[in-house]
Amino acid sequence: LLNILDYCGLDPSEAIMVGDSSTDLLMAESAGMPAVGIDRQGDGSSFQHQSAAAIIQSLKELPDLLKKSPG
Repeated sequence: LLNILDYCGLDPSEAIMVGDSSTDLLMAESAGMPAVGIDRQGDGSSFQHQSAAAIIQSLKELPDLLKKSPG
């Protein structure tokens, strides 16, 4: 993730990781960037031990979430 951010000229605080696995959220945490988890199971079990800025059920929810996000 850090290589991608560097290539794009972005700081981790200027991006957000969207993923559907605990590994995705761990990568974001390691990079120091916020993350949104997509909980396709609908029970939250995929992200029990990770911190996420938000958990959504479908990628379709992301645009509205980003509109509400500060910054």
